[in-house]
Amino acid sequence: MRFGGSNKRTINLGGVKARTQAEDKDAMLKRLERERQQRLLDKKRLDSALSIQAFFRSKRTLAVERQIERVDWCDKMKKLSLLPVHLASAVPIFFPLLRQFLYFYRPYNVEDQDHLVRMLGLVLASSRNADGATNFCHPAFTTEGKIQASNWLHQAIRLAKACLPKLSEGPTDEMGQTLPLRVLFLLLNPGDFAGSATPDAKSVVCAKILSRLIIQGNLQYHVHQAILKYTKSTIDERTKFIVGRLVTLGMLPFFNSFLPPHVVRVASEDFTLQQLTIPHLIPTFLPASYLSSVMVPALGHILLLPPNKFEYTEVSPAVGRDRKGKSRLEDKELPQADPREVEQAKALLENLGQIAGLVVAQQKLDISTAYMHVISKLLAFLSFTCKSGKQTTDEVFSDDEDDEMKEPMEDDIMEQTLGPIQVLLEPGLLRSFFSLCLPQTTTRTHTDRKKPFVEIFPSGLVHLVQMCDTVQKNNENIRKTVINTLTFSTPCVRVLWDLLSNSIEFTEFVESGLSSKMSVIISVVSLFCVCYSNLLVSLDDDEFFKHKPFTIDEVKSISLALKRIVFRMYWVKGNRDELPVYQDPILRKSITSVLHQLYDRNSRHQYCLGHHWETDEIMRNSNQFMLEVQVQEKRALRILKHIPFVVPCDMRVRIFQTLVEQDKELYEEYRGWSGSTHISIRRAHVLEDGFSSLNNRTPEEIKGSIKVSFINSEGLEEAGVDGGGVFKEFVTELSKKAFTAELGLFRETQDRLLYPNPLSEYVAADHLAQFEFIGRVLGKAMYENILIDVPFANFFLAKLLRKHNYYNDLVFLDPDLHKHMLVLKNYSPERVEDDLALNFVIAEDRFGEIVDKELVPGGKDIYVTAQNRLKYIFAIANYRLNTQIARQSRAFLKGFTDLIKPEWLRMFNQHELHLLINGRDGGLDLVDMRQHTNYAGGYHEGHPVIDMFWRVVESFSPEEQRRLLKFATSCSRPPLLGFRQLQPPFAIHQASDDTSRLPTAATCMNLLKLAPYTSFSQMKEKLLYAINSAAGFELS
Repeated sequence: MRFGGSNKRTINLGGVKARTQAEDKDAMLKRLERERQQRLLDKKRLDSALSIQAFFRSKRTLAVERQIERVDWCDKMKKLSLLPVHLASAVPIFFPLLRQFLYFYRPYNVEDQDHLVRMLGLVLASSRNADGATNFCHPAFTTEGKIQASNWLHQAIRLAKACLPKLSEGPTDEMGQTLPLRVLFLLLNPGDFAGSATPDAKSVVCAKILSRLIIQGNLQYHVHQAILKYTKSTIDERTKFIVGRLVTLGMLPFFNSFLPPHVVRVASEDFTLQQLTIPHLIPTFLPASYLSSVMVPALGHILLLPPNKFEYTEVSPAVGRDRKGKSRLEDKELPQADPREVEQAKALLENLGQIAGLVVAQQKLDISTAYMHVISKLLAFLSFTCKSGKQTTDEVFSDDEDDEMKEPMEDDIMEQTLGPIQVLLEPGLLRSFFSLCLPQTTTRTHTDRKKPFVEIFPSGLVHLVQMCDTVQKNNENIRKTVINTLTFSTPCVRVLWDLLSNSIEFTEFVESGLSSKMSVIISVVSLFCVCYSNLLVSLDDDEFFKHKPFTIDEVKSISLALKRIVFRMYWVKGNRDELPVYQDPILRKSITSVLHQLYDRNSRHQYCLGHHWETDEIMRNSNQFMLEVQVQEKRALRILKHIPFVVPCDMRVRIFQTLVEQDKELYEEYRGWSGSTHISIRRAHVLEDGFSSLNNRTPEEIKGSIKVSFINSEGLEEAGVDGGGVFKEFVTELSKKAFTAELGLFRETQDRLLYPNPLSEYVAADHLAQFEFIGRVLGKAMYENILIDVPFANFFLAKLLRKHNYYNDLVFLDPDLHKHMLVLKNYSPERVEDDLALNFVIAEDRFGEIVDKELVPGGKDIYVTAQNRLKYIFAIANYRLNTQIARQSRAFLKGFTDLIKPEWLRMFNQHELHLLINGRDGGLDLVDMRQHTNYAGGYHEGHPVIDMFWRVVESFSPEEQRRLLKFATSCSRPPLLGFRQLQPPFAIHQASDDTSRLPTAATCMNLLKLAPYTSFSQMKEKLLYAINSAAGFELS
C-alpha cells in the first residue's frame, strides 16, 4: 500500500487511450484488406500467365502437329496423283485425306489455298462417280437412303466454310466458275446433291449445312464480296452468268423448306443488306429472265430488313422554349447519317425499284405490303439524311416573305436519289399498287364510333401513302406525276378521307394536335391535302356542287377539321412556353392551300353559312387579337398572313384601315396644307391632266394630301377650296375615265367585268406607264378610303393579291372557252386525238390577224391526247389568265403597291378585295345610314321632310336604294364597316323652296340637295326620276 500524494495512482477518465486503440484497429483492418486484395491480384496474374503460356504452348504444339499432318498429306497426295481420277476420288481413299486436310487447313496459309483447290477438284470428281459407294455424298445416307449419324456432316460443314473465303478469288477452271462455287452448290442445293436418297432427305442435309453457314459462316457476306469482284470487272455474258450463280447461291436458303424460320429470317435480312445493296445489280447483271424465274418465287424473303436498319431519329416537333429561353425550332442541327449506310440505302432503293413490275404481277397483298414497307422506309431515311447536318428552318416562324407571284415548288433535295425508282412511280404501276393495297371495304358513314387506325387502315396502304408523301415533298418533277396519278386515276382522295374521318388517332390529332400514330397521321393528312388541292384546281363549280368527290356536308367537315389543325400550328407564341404542338412545315402549307381553295370557292358560291370559317379563340377575344396586331405579336401576324379567313372580315377591314392610318402618320409632312401637292385639272381632260400631273410624283407625295382645282370649259378656275371633297370628285371622275373599255386599256368580260387588254400596246405606246398610273389611282382611292364603283374581274383582282389563276377562273374570262375545256376534259379517251385534232397551240386575234402561240416549247408538234389533255387545259387557262396580261398586271401592281403594301392585302381574297374597293353588295342598312347622316340648310332629324324622305327610301327596292346612294356619293355600295366610315359623312341639305325642282347632289361632299316636297308621292317621283337619269350634278 502506498501513502502520500506523490505516490497516488492517477486515473484518466478522458478515454484517449481507448480512442487510440480504436484508430489503430481501423488502420489495421484496412491494411489487412489491402494485403488480401494484393494477394488475390498476384494470384490472378499468375493464373493468367499460366493460361497464356498454356495457350501458346498448345498453339505451338498444334501448329507443329498440323505441319506434320500437312507434310504427310502432301506425300499421300503425290502417291494419289499416280492413280486414275475415278480411283483417286473414291470415298474410301479420298475421304480420309479430306479429314486430314481439314484438320491442318488454315485460310491464311498460302500453301493451304493451293491444297484447297486440289481438294475441291477431288470433291467434284468424286461427286461425279456413278458408283454410289465411291461417291462423295454417299456417306451422308444409309443404304435405305436415310440420314445416318456420322462425321460426314461435320466434315461437309467444315469444307463449305473453307470454300466461302475462296469465292472472291475469281474463276479457277475453264468453265469460268470458281471451284468453291461449284462445291457449295453441291453441298447446299438439293438439286445438285449427288446420291440416291429421297429429295426430302437431301433437303434436310442441305438445310443442316446451310444453317451453320448462315449462323456461323457469314454466307451472305462472302457472296457479297464475290459479287463485288465481278461487278467491277468487264461486263460480259460470262460475268453475268457468274454473278447470277452467286446471287442464286445467296437465295438457296429461301427454297429449302427444312430450314428453321429464324434461320431463314436471318438469311433474308442478310441477303437484302448484302446482295441488294450492290449498285446496279439489277438489271445490269441480272436479266429479266433471271428475275422472273429465280427472284420472283423468293420475293417474300428478299423484302425483309433488320428492325434497326435505316432508322433515324426526328428532332422534337414541339414548339416552345428551353430553359435558356431559346426556341426549340431554331438552330436545330440534324444528326449526321453514316455515309456507308446512305450508299447502301441508295443502291437498295435502285435495285428494288427495278422489280416493281414483278411485285405487282404477283397480285399478292402480303408481298406488296412488304415491298412498300421497305421502299417507304428507305425513302424516309434518305430524305432525312439529305437534311442531316443542316439547320432546320421554318419559314412560318421567320420574317422572310415568299414571292406568291410564283407557283410554289419544293426543293429537289433527292433529285439523284429518286431518279432510279421512277419506274415504280409510273402511273400504271402506281395505280396497280393503290388498287392492290385498298381496304376490302370502306365506310362513308362517319359516326361518333371511331376505330383504331390499325383496324381500318391496311398496312400496305400506309406504306404506299408514306412513300408517295415522301416523294411529293422532295422532288417537284416526280411529284407532279405521282400526285396527278393518285388524284385523277385512283380514288385516293375519297379513300383517305373515309379512313381518316373514322379513325380515333385522327380525331385525337384534330382535338389536341398530337396523336399516338403521329408520323402516319402526318403522312396521310399531308398526301390527302395535296391530292385534294390538286383535284380542286381541276373541278369547276358545277362538278364541285355535284358532290365530286364529297358532299357539301363532307366538305364542311373537312374544312372544320383542317382549320382546327392548322390554326393550332399558327397560333403559337414565339416568345413564351406553349403546350407541345406538332409542327410540320409542309403539312401546314398543304392544309393552308386546301383551306384557301375551299374558302375562295365559298366566297363565289356560299355553301358554309354563319361563322363556319372563323375560330372561337379569336371571336371570344377579338379585342385581345386586335391588340396583338397593333403591337406586332408574331402569332397574330402569322394568322393574318396565312389563314386570315379565321378572322371575321369586318375585323380585318378595321385592321387594314388601322395599318393605313399608321402609315399616314409617317407622311404627316406631306399631308398638311404646306406640304400638299396642288394640281389643276381641266374637266374635259381629267385623265390626261391627272396623268401628266401625278405620274412623275414620288410615292411619298402621292400618299400625302393632294389639292385639286378644276378648270371649267371656259378655261377659268372654279371657285371653292378643296377640303377633301374636290379631290374625291377628281378620283371618282378619273376612275370613270380610266376604268372603262372605251379607253382601250381594259376589256370587258361577258359580265361587263374589267381586266387589262392584252393588246394594250397597240392602243398606246406608253400603255405600261398608264397602267402604273391608274394603279396608283386605285391605290390612292383605297388609301384615302374612297369607294369607287369599278367592276374588276375576279382573275384580275387575283393579280393585285399576287396570286396565280387556274382553270376554275377561266369561267370569269370566257365562259364559252371554259365550256369547251369542260367538254374536252370529259371527252371519250379513245376519241380525243382523232375527233378533236388539237395541239398545244392557241390562236390569238390581233386586230384581224390570227397569230398562233405555242403553249409549251414545241407545242405545234405536241398533240392533245387523253393522257395530256389536263395539261393542255391548264396551259390554255394559264395563257389566257396569267401570261397574256402579265406585263399589264405587273405595271398596274407596281403603281398600286406604291400606296398599298402587299402585306396589307394578304388577309383578303378576291371577293373581299372587291368589297374593299367598291363597298358591300346588297341593299342599304337604312338604320345605320340614318344614324350617320348629317343635316343642313334647315333640316334636322325630326323635320317632317326628313321623316318623309326616310319613308320614301324604305319603299325603294334594293336596286333603287343603291342608285340613290350612287347619285349622292358616286358609289352604289355602302362602306364595308357601315356609314360611319363614309368620308365626308352623308348629308342632306335643304335646297330652294321650289318643290318642282329635281333633287341634286354634290358627290364630292356626299351631299344630297332636297327640296321641301309636300307629299310622299311627289318626293318619291322626283327622287326616282333624278336617280334613274343621273341628273343634276352641281358644285356646292
